[in-house]
Amino acid sequence: MGLADWFSTFCTNIQVQDGGTISSRYQAITRRLNTDFWNTTSDTSHSLYVGSYGRNTAIQGFSDLDMVFELPSTLYFQYDAHDGNGQSALLQAIRSSMRKTYSSSDIGADGQVVAVTFQDGITFEVVPVFTNQAGSYTYPNSNDGGKWHTTNPRPEIEAIRTRNAACNGNLVPLCRMMRSWKQKWDVPIGGLLVDTLAYQFIENCTYRDKSYLYYDFMCRDFFKWMADQDEKQEYWKSPGSGQPSRNGGISLEQHSQTDDTPQSRSILEGQLRECYGRVVYSHKTHEKCADILLSRLTRIKFWQITLSAITTAGFVGAVFGAGKIGAALGMIVSTALLALNSYTKNYDLGELAQKHKQAANDLWIIREKYLSVLVDLAMREKPLEALQKQRDQLVEQLHTVYSGAPSTTFQAYKKAQEALKKLEDMTFTDAEIDAFLPKELKRANNWSSQGSGKGQQK
Repeated sequence: MGLADWFSTFCTNIQVQDGGTISSRYQAITRRLNTDFWNTTSDTSHSLYVGSYGRNTAIQGFSDLDMVFELPSTLYFQYDAHDGNGQSALLQAIRSSMRKTYSSSDIGADGQVVAVTFQDGITFEVVPVFTNQAGSYTYPNSNDGGKWHTTNPRPEIEAIRTRNAACNGNLVPLCRMMRSWKQKWDVPIGGLLVDTLAYQFIENCTYRDKSYLYYDFMCRDFFKWMADQDEKQEYWKSPGSGQPSRNGGISLEQHSQTDDTPQSRSILEGQLRECYGRVVYSHKTHEKCADILLSRLTRIKFWQITLSAITTAGFVGAVFGAGKIGAALGMIVSTALLALNSYTKNYDLGELAQKHKQAANDLWIIREKYLSVLVDLAMREKPLEALQKQRDQLVEQLHTVYSGAPSTTFQAYKKAQEALKKLEDMTFTDAEIDAFLPKELKRANNWSSQGSGKGQQK
């Protein structure tokens, strides 16, 4: 048997062989849960293979098959407001549903999954999830009193599929071979990390699009590449999702080290509100600084022109015999004009005002971004980690703006305070907003039409 034939046979042998049985169980679980939670008997809707089987990197002999089942969003609010551990109650509801189909099987509900173990040794771990707007999932963790986590498996699945196609179908066999090596020698790293390392390695591998004949070189180079990794590196970013993959990492490892709880969101909201308030004041203060400097520059220009005229008149008067008084007056005015010119030469008010204006413009967009993050937080559409990431990016942007911005003055701050508190520069009534909107978007009209509609229904 040649080298290429050997690798072809090896890769075939380590593929999952009982796909038909797995598929029938997957469909049965999906049909049962759809019946109880969606009022449909579909055996495909609302479920998804995840983990190694979902990424197509599982090998024969694997024991745990991960799948998620998407639940109606109304159930999230029901169990989030549950008296006690709502996450545990949700898992128990899923367990009770699955018992109707697998009454004699061992079904456990603990931690983050509902697990049903079959006689052939394969365990289906079902994770109930709620779909977020961005496509990620929120799922329950019943440990430590209950909490919510987020995960995003779809980008991982798609990233593996896309790179596998770009590498002539060689990424998936590499992942499987490395999983077989890990299993044979009991290598203490997680399966997701194996897939992550293979995904990163093959992008620049010389033999990424070659045939089985080059698999020995590809495996050799992969082992060398892994050996050259930094021993102190704590995690690698998983394909597509970017979630941290650590030694022993699980497929549904939460994105954020902070638990996504109402208390965590309240703490984040408090910080964002404080940052938003500071940016609002900084933006308005830089605007007032620019106004003050431009006003000062206008006065200086006026006096420069005035004093120049007086100086010229005094000089003409001295020439035509205006006497000592005229000459003295001209000298005093000339001295004052010289002082003004020296001040403007060493202290460019126009340029400084422009810098304050630029800082205000940069702070305006950051102010609006903070407001958007607060809206996203209130709508609960984005996971906590995504909001924390946006917050950190805004902090970096603020640092950049403040590093290049000129210092503000107390006078400008007091004017900004007056504008925001007394003159209400940042607030508008509904009538004022309606004045700028087309008829269809006017809030007053909408309320009026809604009121009319309710009256007609009665």
